[in-house]
Amino acid sequence: MFKPVPMKKVRLGVLDCYVENTIRELSKLSTLHIVDIKERIEELPEINIEHNSKNSEQCADFLRKINNIMELLGIDDKYYTFNELKVIKEKPLNEQLLDIKNKFENIEKKILQINNRIPELSEKENKLKEDKKELEILSSLDIDIDCIKESHLLYTVAGIVELDYIDLLKEELNNVIGKEYIALGVEKTIDNKIPTVISTVIENKEKLDEILNTLDFTRVRLEKYNGKTEDALEIVNRELEKIKKEKHSLIQEIDTYKEEYTEDLLIMKEIVSIEKEIADVEGLLGKTKRVYILEGWIPQKKIHEMLRRIRNVTDEHLFIRIEDPKDNEIVPTYLDNPKIFKPFEILTETFGFPSYDEIDPTPLLAITFPILFGLMFGDFGHGLMVALIGLMLFIMEEKTLKDLGFIILTCGISAMIFGVMYGDVFGLHNIIPVIWINPLHNPQVFLLIAISIGAIHIGLGLLTDLIKMIRKREYLNALLEPIPKLWLYYGLILFFYINSLKYGMNIMEWVNNILSIPLIVTPLLIITISGIIKHLSNLKPTEIPALLGEGGFEAFDTILVFLSNTISYSRVFALALVHGGLFLALFSATGALTGIDSEHLVISNIISPIGLIWLIIIFMGTMLIIALEGLIVFLHTLRLHYYEWFTKFFEASGIKYRPFTVQRTYTLIK
Repeated sequence: MFKPVPMKKVRLGVLDCYVENTIRELSKLSTLHIVDIKERIEELPEINIEHNSKNSEQCADFLRKINNIMELLGIDDKYYTFNELKVIKEKPLNEQLLDIKNKFENIEKKILQINNRIPELSEKENKLKEDKKELEILSSLDIDIDCIKESHLLYTVAGIVELDYIDLLKEELNNVIGKEYIALGVEKTIDNKIPTVISTVIENKEKLDEILNTLDFTRVRLEKYNGKTEDALEIVNRELEKIKKEKHSLIQEIDTYKEEYTEDLLIMKEIVSIEKEIADVEGLLGKTKRVYILEGWIPQKKIHEMLRRIRNVTDEHLFIRIEDPKDNEIVPTYLDNPKIFKPFEILTETFGFPSYDEIDPTPLLAITFPILFGLMFGDFGHGLMVALIGLMLFIMEEKTLKDLGFIILTCGISAMIFGVMYGDVFGLHNIIPVIWINPLHNPQVFLLIAISIGAIHIGLGLLTDLIKMIRKREYLNALLEPIPKLWLYYGLILFFYINSLKYGMNIMEWVNNILSIPLIVTPLLIITISGIIKHLSNLKPTEIPALLGEGGFEAFDTILVFLSNTISYSRVFALALVHGGLFLALFSATGALTGIDSEHLVISNIISPIGLIWLIIIFMGTMLIIALEGLIVFLHTLRLHYYEWFTKFFEASGIKYRPFTVQRTYTLIK
């Protein structure tokens, strides 16, 4: 607690014939955070980092094929669970892929055959539907297909023309062709177009085509059909019905295959995905002529178990080196907080992950976060509702929701406790007595309490920074940074307190108070010259003015930051007042509407029809305020921790410990 789990650096060397078994064993062990050997190539020039990626590429290609078939069958692996896991025998990668390939190819052949056939049928269906539409046009004109085919004497065209162009068509035909044509039409329209057939002597073919092209005439082209229109329509309808039945049969076949092969495909996908992960890890390793070199980080307490299992799978054919982290070496951070604090890690990680040599703020955050939330949202009834919401999330299986639910639950409990101390229950102030203070009744005192809590919280952050530097053995930095800042911060508070009691708000008397020298001037001077002291061993005279300027700016900025950070905690006071004020306004407005005084509630008023209206309005208003204000208070509590507190000590420059492991959902290893 308060610091990450101690880690050790591991370097393993195994013969090439054992490398796959070693990686598989590490995946089951789930303790080694493997690093890419390429990051150390300058330190290890004798190691080759070029690897054959054939296995990884083969697995990736296989996965694409499996995913394609699953997509065609409509299988989404997010929504499937098995009654029992499939037990499989662990095999070398090539054997495993060969077994899956033989089974998968049979499934793939069946599915692709259907998948290719359906588009063919759809294309044929669309063409037949076009033909049917054209045949229906001829049918409405009561002419046969042979009549519209070109002969030696006549040129006949059938189709549909826009209703608005009918008169223009007749006019153009009369003007250009004269009386050497016959035109038939029907009154019934198709999509605001009129079926029309025009026949003229063959010599007028080009003239007729030119007229029809200018008038957006849609032609009927049925070269593949002969004879009567009714006969052709019957043939088309039979073909369409045949296609419909075949498509329906194929879809049913797809559904059957989906039911039959879902489990097999999900298992195949999982196995190939795992094999790809194992092949990808091999790409992180270095290699000499016959030996693979692996580097990683492991919690100190888990080293012996890893060594035992790796020695077993390699028949003791390995070398291993265990080292402590070096200074400035990037070490993954493994947080191992007690269960009651662990859900709050999600809040820490949202800001950033602590580095290996930092103090983990999660345990402190788990205490201060609910307290600040409760101070701003103090009400027994409303806190109970928030706690119930948190409890509902906490009982869910999804880890993030579960952790968030626990945080909300603790915040709700804190709000209940402060609600009792404020004497507030569901926004009413006359049900239970005030144990401590009520923000609405004593706003000035509560503002002072909020600022005091902020001063303690900020001081805790500075103290944490001091402890962090002492742990890192940065004693000079500790003397020149957190110590003078703590000194200055509490010196300013003490100076303000003493002078306000002694002189009131007479600022001129404050300035003349000699206490300013030990409480304020001295720590400011240390902050100003801290840069010079740090570089004293190799300091050049020409660098002194620049360092003094930087130090002076740092001292001035420190005062401004302290002032703004402390004032920021007045939001605790403001939001507590807003919480009480909103419900006071809700009860006042509802009372004015219904005539029910919330300060003097009696049962007879509440069980009346007006009382029912009062209850409905109060309930809806309460839910709305809790939802909106609860979110606002939660965000402001986050802000006080992220910007006013974390910035005092938390660098958040670490990387998370991620041990190599494989997730199995559908399979078990035999």
